[in-house]
Amino acid sequence: MSIGFQSRPPCPPPRAGGRRARIPHGHWKTSTLVARRTLAGIVAPYIVDGAMTGAIFLAYIRQILAPALKPGDIIRTFSMAFSLNT
Repeated sequence: MSIGFQSRPPCPPPRAGGRRARIPHGHWKTSTLVARRTLAGIVAPYIVDGAMTGAIFLAYIRQILAPALKPGDIIRTFSMAFSLNT
């Protein structure tokens, strides 16, 4: 089972007036999702177009995550890398 766009089966060689079509491709960019997960669901989600930098992470903590925290909340950070190309 594969995920993503499927290319069309090969067509016969183009003749005069033959069919030509573009095959869709992915955008090949990195997107990063950071969020707080609680028993009630996802809180303070943030998506970055590209890789997460220290400056962006610090801004997320200060501007988005910290206001959503309550006294007694525990924060645990980890990095999860995965690929759909298996």
